[in-house]
Amino acid sequence: MVVFSGQSFYDNLNSHLQKTARIAHDLLREIRGLHPVMPQGSMYMMVGIEMELFPCFVTEMDFVKALVEEQSVFCLPGECFKFPNFIRIVITVPGEIMREACMRIREFCHQHSRLDKRIISNGI
Repeated sequence: MVVFSGQSFYDNLNSHLQKTARIAHDLLREIRGLHPVMPQGSMYMMVGIEMELFPCFVTEMDFVKALVEEQSVFCLPGECFKFPNFIRIVITVPGEIMREACMRIREFCHQHSRLDKRIISNGI
């Protein structure tokens, strides 16, 4: 039987949260139109959305609803916390689950993002 002291439990929990937050932050910041905010001692991460890059969604609630329906990734709309144009994800899951969720978010964003006209006109 493994017995954790109070301090070792919190140390392990903090270590896990930091690792999972780093995974999410590193993967989500590579997605055009998303801006993750690295948490400071939280079990959640706020992710900003450039809504103008996703014109088929009026609000982040529409974004969240479609993300759940299409990719089975659940998050909360930032408006619930008075942060419009953000979503909130939980970082307490195992690292592999976080990676999978971020890959699904990436696919979703690529499917729904509007290409920047400047990029198209420059031939990039």
